[in-house]
Amino acid sequence: YLAFADDDVASVVWALERWPTVPRPDAPTPWSLFAQAAMLEVATSLAGPDIRAQLRDAFEHDIQTRPDLSVLYAYGRLAVLGNSAESELGPDVIVELNAMRRRVRDGLPVFHTVVAFSEFAISLAHQRVGDFESAIEWMDRATTTVRLHPAPNTDTIAFVMSEQARMLLQLQRTDQAALIARQAFDMIDPLQSRPGLVSAVVENYAKAVAARVGDQNAAVQVFAPLVDDPAYLNRMAPFNRYQQLLAYADAIKASDGDWEKVSDLLDQAEAALGEINYELLAPLSNLAWFRATAQYF
Repeated sequence: YLAFADDDVASVVWALERWPTVPRPDAPTPWSLFAQAAMLEVATSLAGPDIRAQLRDAFEHDIQTRPDLSVLYAYGRLAVLGNSAESELGPDVIVELNAMRRRVRDGLPVFHTVVAFSEFAISLAHQRVGDFESAIEWMDRATTTVRLHPAPNTDTIAFVMSEQARMLLQLQRTDQAALIARQAFDMIDPLQSRPGLVSAVVENYAKAVAARVGDQNAAVQVFAPLVDDPAYLNRMAPFNRYQQLLAYADAIKASDGDWEKVSDLLDQAEAALGEINYELLAPLSNLAWFRATAQYF
């Protein structure tokens, strides 16, 4: 879990691969259940659907033996609901997420990271149903909670701010989006801050500034000095690298840039997906479609 917090992807993947071999206590304990919930959160972005389903089923079975651990139950449910695909979510997911948030707020300090996680998860759920006004409101609450922490992580604050900017772009509030995205960008060190957060901040800033000035060259100017630098790009996990390369290629394509450069970026993006140990049909399909349309047009 420390490796996950530090964005040490290699160590997290190593732990996920070995998790099934870890001995379990005969009766679940608070610490063993916390470990299961933490692995659920970790697995959402770094494991395939089969592993996530196994972890979810095991946690939901074991937590039933300890109904007194309501906050821990809420943490596990947040990890499941906050990161599930749209097809996996029922119609009452926002209601349940709000209930889980109340549980963690009642049982933890107001600045606790799990409280912020719950607010972030509610924001994601609103985004999935297209309610961006509510999503922005909940992301703002998550930002406030993160700022309240006695020892806040600057890159976490920058990340949630940049997510607000991304949603403001969805509502075509470009001036406000560009302002917040710039503030977030100024808070990070691209070569030192956690790469999983940095990649989102950089992409959201590039898109916001391009939307504000109406010129995709502005996005290219944000991406180029960073993504073309191996010291920046190679810090990222494969999927983050894929996303960053594709966003950079899209900006070049939209500004009628060099096809050879776009093609090279797409090759790198495909190679990044090849490093992931489970199949990603949607990203591979998206990459193939992007390559075809970029080359044709």
